[in-house]
Amino acid sequence: MEDNFMKKLLALLIAVIMCFGLSSCSKTESPEKAAENVLIAFQKGDFETIEKYMTGTFSSEGEESSSEDEEMIKNITKNLTFEIKSSEEKDGKATVNVDITNVDMSVVMQNVFSTMFTELLSSAFNEDGTEKTQEEINTRTIEIMNEEISKAEKKTTNININFTLKDNQWVIENTEEFGDAVTGGMITYMSGVAESFNSLSE
Repeated sequence: MEDNFMKKLLALLIAVIMCFGLSSCSKTESPEKAAENVLIAFQKGDFETIEKYMTGTFSSEGEESSSEDEEMIKNITKNLTFEIKSSEEKDGKATVNVDITNVDMSVVMQNVFSTMFTELLSSAFNEDGTEKTQEEINTRTIEIMNEEISKAEKKTTNININFTLKDNQWVIENTEEFGDAVTGGMITYMSGVAESFNSLSE
């Protein structure tokens, strides 16, 4: 009987040691760690990890993002750096204040549109006389964007990243402010462009 008791005690001690030693007791990571993980994932273009912390990030209404979309996002966010300033946590909610630095995509996109407009006016057709396809235009646009990104100045944005605790996992409340910060102001710029086109069509 004593032997059985010692075996059970030993098994319990091993379980406790494994639990703390391997951090496998379902301990929730801190909001700061969650923010760090998702921002590093943006740097690396790790969409699987990003989706872990953000639902519906790169798809909408059941449509999955294309590989071209993902490559564009990677090219924008690979230059991202960040510094976590502070964090607050209460009742399953958390706020992490972060400085996010990235290329200024508003300037990049202005230059991209300007260059593409000039090129399309001067060379809307290929050498054989055929009109350039949308795929060719898209490819050239991405080339110009990458060129502009490589020489663009950077800007720093201070934002609050809001988290909600769901199933023992901190999940980001996906806001336009967060998306704009990680993409260097891309969302704000493109929203402005869309509004301009809409006003012209009215």
